[in-house]
Amino acid sequence: MMGDSLFIENLHSDYLLIRKMKASFQTKHRMLWEMLGMNGKNKDFWRVVGITELAFNKMVENDVDDAKKNIKNNRIQRAHIKKRIETSREMLEDPPMDIDTWWKFYKKNDKCVLATASENHSKPQEIIKYKVPKGLFNCYGFSYRVGKEEIDFLKNLQSEKKK
Repeated sequence: MMGDSLFIENLHSDYLLIRKMKASFQTKHRMLWEMLGMNGKNKDFWRVVGITELAFNKMVENDVDDAKKNIKNNRIQRAHIKKRIETSREMLEDPPMDIDTWWKFYKKNDKCVLATASENHSKPQEIIKYKVPKGLFNCYGFSYRVGKEEIDFLKNLQSEKKK
């Protein structure tokens, strides 16, 4: 569905309307990201592309089968590689982008890494230690999914790391 041109056209049209609003930048910033999330319909939203070493170690500590619990207990979060506020400034304050340029810009800049809460809130950029294939840790509201495929992925990483 996300490659659907009508879907992208609708998002782009709404992006242009948000730009024209008289609201504060902060309000437009929040509206933009709420729109892009599309209540979980946009599978490219906050896409996880990597994991930091510290986050991985916290995720699999004790037992990789407990990764779901470890993620919650250790506050493993999606951290944007490029801060959303910077992406918003470019989208909302720079000249408007045509649909193709805008969609490529959005997909390039809405990538996340799984990181600890302290890594997410620190000034230096998180370093991706492990790459994550597309389709894992998909957006689920303000969180992300951790199911059998994700656990299997973590188990494979853990076994590779032990070699």
